[in-house]
Amino acid sequence: MNILIAVLALSGLGALIGLLLAIADKFLYVEEDPRIDLVEGVLPSGQCGACGYAGCRQYAEKVVLEPGVSPALCLPGGADVATEVARIAGKEAEEMVPSRAVVACGGGQVEGCHSLFAYEGIADCRAASLLTEGEKACKWGCLGLGTCVAVCPEKAVFINSRGIAEVKRDACIGCGLCVRACPKDVIVMVPETAKTMVMCRNPEKGGETRKACDFGCIGCRLCTKACPHGAVAMDGNLPLVDYARCAVCPEPVCLEVKCKPGCFLPVPGLPVPMVAAA
Repeated sequence: MNILIAVLALSGLGALIGLLLAIADKFLYVEEDPRIDLVEGVLPSGQCGACGYAGCRQYAEKVVLEPGVSPALCLPGGADVATEVARIAGKEAEEMVPSRAVVACGGGQVEGCHSLFAYEGIADCRAASLLTEGEKACKWGCLGLGTCVAVCPEKAVFINSRGIAEVKRDACIGCGLCVRACPKDVIVMVPETAKTMVMCRNPEKGGETRKACDFGCIGCRLCTKACPHGAVAMDGNLPLVDYARCAVCPEPVCLEVKCKPGCFLPVPGLPVPMVAAA
């Protein structure tokens, strides 16, 4: 009898809770903007978080409901997706130039960058960087332990024969996950319109850089003097490329100047016409 009473009591309680939930669903229901589903439908659905939100659904909600959220935050989707999102959300379309990740380091483990010791710890760049910032003499160089490889959703990053990370341009969707994962900030997003870049992130003076890496930028300024559009300027001891100005140049004439360490190069993987060195 006690068991029967308990079963009936629990059944009654469950029915009551179910009834209350049904009433709450009816009277507290908030109709969702149908544009959210439409925006989510045009997004790549990679859930990469490049837009700054947890996933595509969350971005779709924000871009539809909040006036200040840009319709051009989906980097993997590119300009076409940004235009469609703007149309659905009723916002003004923004110009968007697709970007791809590039490992801005020319000093490999096998050659180029000098090593301070042999690292035999966890195969993770973040872990290695906690130990005297890694084994490489250049504190801004790629450690080549593959943290960026592990986070890439498209398997676009690999460790090349020189022992440093490299990005396959055709496979990169521009999500930026590898950029955020790199403890050395050596991976950068480069617009597809860019023609040249500095394959070095060491901000020290030329003499100090040279002690650490044979391919590091020495700040000779030859590249800045060679650019006819003023697209290359010094930012401390490193040249900085203004990609908007660089895009208007029909040919990368700055490459005619022979960079002494060989770190001022065409953007890896981009179809840039090489000019003969002077």
